[in-house]
Amino acid sequence: MKVSARANNTKSPSQNKKKPQQKPEQKSQQKQKPQPKPQQKQKQKPQPKPQQKQKQKQKQTELDRLVNTPGAILMLFGLPLFLQFLWYSCEKNQCSEIATVQEILRDPVTFLKQLFPLPNTTAVVIFFSWIISQWVFHIVIPGKILRGFPLIHDKSTLDYKMNGLACFIVTIVGFFVITYLGLLDPSVVVKQYGPILVTANITAFVMCLWMYLKGFLYNQGNPSGNLIIDYFYGYEPNPRIYGWITSDVKFFLEGRALSCWVIMDLCFCYVQWIDGGVSKSLALITVLHFFYVLHYWCYESNALSMLDFTAENMGWMLGWGNLVWVEFCFCMPAFYALRNPKPLSYPLTILFFGVWVAGYLIFSQANLQKHRFKNNPKGKIWGKPPKVISTPNGHSILASGWWGLSRKMNYTGDLIQALSFGLPCLSLSLYRDDKWCHSKYGKAWEEYRKIVPYRLIPYVF
Repeated sequence: MKVSARANNTKSPSQNKKKPQQKPEQKSQQKQKPQPKPQQKQKQKPQPKPQQKQKQKQKQTELDRLVNTPGAILMLFGLPLFLQFLWYSCEKNQCSEIATVQEILRDPVTFLKQLFPLPNTTAVVIFFSWIISQWVFHIVIPGKILRGFPLIHDKSTLDYKMNGLACFIVTIVGFFVITYLGLLDPSVVVKQYGPILVTANITAFVMCLWMYLKGFLYNQGNPSGNLIIDYFYGYEPNPRIYGWITSDVKFFLEGRALSCWVIMDLCFCYVQWIDGGVSKSLALITVLHFFYVLHYWCYESNALSMLDFTAENMGWMLGWGNLVWVEFCFCMPAFYALRNPKPLSYPLTILFFGVWVAGYLIFSQANLQKHRFKNNPKGKIWGKPPKVISTPNGHSILASGWWGLSRKMNYTGDLIQALSFGLPCLSLSLYRDDKWCHSKYGKAWEEYRKIVPYRLIPYVF
């Protein structure tokens, strides 16, 4: 009995030991089974992440609006003032901004009175005759209808009438015809430059208000909610006037502003021609501007891929920019050459023309390369397959050719062309300043010129 009791006693502790060893294993297995990996992922997923991103984007856009609003206000008032300042300098002080600043310091009240000449009948008739004639040409002259690229905000596409080149040719020929017949005196346009500029400014501000109200009342567009920003950048992407022919306001103004640029240059040439002949500097500037605009019209369809037409809203920035800035600021080099008719040597003329050719080739080829890539992403670039970076939203980024050298190579070419437009003015300033210094310092200046014979570039010019 004792032996059996001991045996039982020995067995019972071993059983007791095994049971607690099995229980923790079972418990651990039970604990491990209800904790699969998906549950661990569920613990990490606080699924308001997209909401947090949206909130961050909203905060960023609100910050952008706060930053952009002062800038928009500054440009809304500052750019028209700056443009009037340029006109006043060329009209009253031979395009000398320094003389204008001195005049402001002497008598600011009188200056402000003269800075904004009131629109008169002649100025209003000239300006609106231009707008109406261009609109009639756009409607009447036939042209191919092309479908544009998808708009970024809703992926829709719009139709555009391609008759800009024909309208441009009719405009240039018509200018010479009505001038020859005595129906237009281009010198009157130059004399009325200030009142016409004020008329254009008023028209542009009113037009942009109309576009804003149109988008707001008909709920067309993608506004930001900020009144100033929506007026500046635009409420509606592509405002259109519908009738027996559909006209896109943005597309119309973008090109016709360039045509007006050339007409203003021709008016300056006419004034200088009747005074004794057109100088080489003014002739060169006018020719360069003409070919720049002609290129735009020859490749009018390429403009449809620009962000101006696919992404930007139509507000003050594009409306005023095309109706006022392009038409009355881009022609300032020609205005300067009119007021400062100094000689330009043939070597410098050839040099400046060569600078323009270099800029034109870069500008045109970069834009053409981008347009061809958008139409055919697999087409070869400089004889090789294009290097492309894919994006999550299905778009592609070209990273070869001109666009492999810099991200905005077309702007590089554009800046070089702009430099060629200003170089004749710079050379004229050099002659003017040299003459002024000679009259001020006399023989001392002649001695200085012998010691330092180069005007601008050491050992070259």
